[in-house]
Amino acid sequence: ILTIFACLALSVSAQSEYKSIRTYIKKGGNIATVRQQIQKLEKDEDFKDDPKLYFLAVQSERKANEADNTKLYLNQAYDTVNFFATISGMFKYAAQCDGIEQHRLSNGNYKLKYRSKLHDILKRYYPNLYSAGIFYIKKKDYKNSQQYFQQYLDAAQSPIFAADRLLTT
Repeated sequence: ILTIFACLALSVSAQSEYKSIRTYIKKGGNIATVRQQIQKLEKDEDFKDDPKLYFLAVQSERKANEADNTKLYLNQAYDTVNFFATISGMFKYAAQCDGIEQHRLSNGNYKLKYRSKLHDILKRYYPNLYSAGIFYIKKKDYKNSQQYFQQYLDAAQSPIFAADRLLTT
């Protein structure tokens, strides 16, 4: 009974902690505040191994990217560096989410909950990692260029994209 109560308490706590992130995903707002909340939870022992945290982080970065993309579409000023950073953030958090799920799967009796959702979200952003690498080469910022190209290659090798066989195309 004590174990059930502890799990229930953690679940209620998670719902409360994730509320501000969910609100941002639905309504938009200040991504910096949401990122601080996510970083705080990443350090918390109760949340750092919860794949849901990282899935919500992917969705938050996607929401921020959509805001920049809307500005681009409307020919308004937007921050290219931030645009690419949100894409990088999506892939970073997706890798963390999937890694936690793989670990749970290897420990037995766990079904992957987020991999196909991550694939569906990330597949349209994958080419932008390469574009970011080119963008930074043109800026002669080779360190950032290398980071995006590495992320591009790492994503291609990720189990999230295993069925796409990105390295063979």
